[in-house]
Amino acid sequence: MPGEDDTSHGHPGTDGPISVFDFADDGPVAYTECNGGGMIVEAADQVAELMTTVNLIRAVALPPRESMNLLTQIRSEIGDD
Repeated sequence: MPGEDDTSHGHPGTDGPISVFDFADDGPVAYTECNGGGMIVEAADQVAELMTTVNLIRAVALPPRESMNLLTQIRSEIGDD
């Protein structure tokens, strides 16, 4: 169920940003970043793992309007007009 603890880190994707590029001739390639720097991932099994992480992020994410409402609420609570 969205919002529940989906990974041992508490939320999928907390290791850093992930970008997946799907090339028609060569298949998907991913780029991921963490504290140690960025990495291009070409191995199919590793790209599949990163795509699973992206899908988990999508599953726990709020819809756009709810995200905007939450950010607006947080902004008003911290007094940043």
